[in-house]
Amino acid sequence: MSVLDIRNYMRALFQALQHIHRAKIIHRDIKPSNFLHNPSEGSYMLVDFGLAITVRKQAPSFLPSFLPTR
Repeated sequence: MSVLDIRNYMRALFQALQHIHRAKIIHRDIKPSNFLHNPSEGSYMLVDFGLAITVRKQAPSFLPSFLPTR
């Protein structure tokens, strides 16, 4: 895989995750075998939602609204 191929793969993965997170779905099993790529078509597909959950309300945040820096 070239650097460009890796960049495209990662961009497609992050876009897929952004899409499902906006729909309040958490996949919970992200790994290479669950993100398919068809090089001849240039398509990607996130699969295997067997462990996925839906988020019904805002999860409590355990982080402060800001992160202090030194």
